[in-house]
Amino acid sequence: MKRTVQSLLTSLCLILLSGALLAAPAAGLPTTPIDPVLGEEGKVSVWTYNKAFAKRFNLPEMEEEGLPPDIQAMELRLVKRILDGGSSYECQLHVYANNSLKIQYPEGDVGSIETLRMGSPVHPAKMPDSHDRLFHADQSGKYTTKAVFSSYTNDKPSLGGGVTYLHYRKYFLSDLAYLAFSVGCGVGDPREYNYSFWVEKEGGRDYRQWTKLDPNEFYQFDIPRAFVHRFYPHAKNAQEANHARIDAENKARREKLQQPKSDQAKH
Repeated sequence: MKRTVQSLLTSLCLILLSGALLAAPAAGLPTTPIDPVLGEEGKVSVWTYNKAFAKRFNLPEMEEEGLPPDIQAMELRLVKRILDGGSSYECQLHVYANNSLKIQYPEGDVGSIETLRMGSPVHPAKMPDSHDRLFHADQSGKYTTKAVFSSYTNDKPSLGGGVTYLHYRKYFLSDLAYLAFSVGCGVGDPREYNYSFWVEKEGGRDYRQWTKLDPNEFYQFDIPRAFVHRFYPHAKNAQEANHARIDAENKARREKLQQPKSDQAKH
């Protein structure tokens, strides 16, 4: 009996030990550092939605924060985008809206600007044929100047402006459209600012050719302040990190220009 108990204990110890060894990082192998802005999950996601959306997607109900009637849910998301030679934090707004709205979508019922983005070493701006460059610029431009994200107050200049469609699908569900935008991380302090989101209506003009927007050509939606308040600290950290990266890159360029030409040739 003693031998049986000892055998069971020995087996249990071996199982626990092997599990600990598997969970622990191997000695000498690098571990992935936690991003100082995004944290352990590698992204930040803040939601607000109404009861109908919660029921439809089997989500826990949350206190309603004042979404406009035609908007069922919004998500503010912070991600890290890899760029040539570095990276940058990007703040995004994802919207689930009633697709009965007559929205001026960039092209057709489904689209994504990601299909027009090309990675290094291929870059549209480097194409020698001017027709190719202009055509690509025109296609990409369809995804801009059709929506606005703004932080505004009565006594301070508004922040934000035209934003870029990342993806959209008019028929995400039979009655629900999905819209995703890159909105920038320069969000005004929610203790001082209100927030709005505009999206162009069908029949609106091509605002690539105009400098002033006609409010009558846009649906205008107030964004719940409490919703942005929960996202604001993350956006602020991202904005500071982006500025620090740009400052460091500019400093490196200035220092390189100040070097003797013989030293520049070595880099």
